Amino acid sequence: MRKTVPAGGFLGSGPGKEIYESLLDETMATKMAQSEGIGLAKLLVKKLTDQASSFKGFDR
Repeated sequence: MRKTVPAGGFLGSGPGKEIYESLLDETMATKMAQSEGIGLAKLLVKKLTDQASSFKGFDR
């Protein structure tokens, strides 16, 4: 993920940058695991259900 972000982001550069990034990533992952994530699973289920129900002869 970090490779896709241009250098010089909001963290800049300097001592402790890697440590801060690591702590930030860990905190974000923990918060997402404790909540419902980013909603990707619900979005995929809805999209696939909508597509499947559009097929003729589809019986739930």
